[in-house]
Amino acid sequence: MPATDAGRICGDADECESSCLATLNPSQIDRVRHGESIRSLGHCASARPLVGCLAIVRRSVVDAIVCLD
Repeated sequence: MPATDAGRICGDADECESSCLATLNPSQIDRVRHGESIRSLGHCASARPLVGCLAIVRRSVVDAIVCLD
């Protein structure tokens, strides 16, 4: 189902119809997977429900890569 606020800048999921997702580079993904938190804003997801491995922003921080199927 499409989200009407897709692409809007966000710092937490409560700012979006769906989720707030960060776009991380490979180095940042590796750092998060090794337990480091990264401060980041994100963009509201384009649809819900979500599938795949995602960097979810919570309170302007990415602290995990979540995989959903």
